[in-house]
Amino acid sequence: MNDDFVYGRVPRAQRSSLFTVTLIRIGSITALSQFMLGATLGHAMSFWQAMLATLY
Repeated sequence: MNDDFVYGRVPRAQRSSLFTVTLIRIGSITALSQFMLGATLGHAMSFWQAMLATLY
C-alpha cells in the first residue's frame, strides 16, 4: 500500500529537510531558465549559429 499522507501528518522519519526542499526549488528554477534560453537560441538561430554560440 502506497501511503502519501494526504489525510494525516507525515512521520518525522519520512520528512524532508528545508535544505533539501530549497535545493530542489533552486534547481527547478535554474533548469527552467536554461530551457527558455535554449528554446530562444533554437528558434532564433540556425543550427551552426547555435553550435557556435554554445561553444564560445
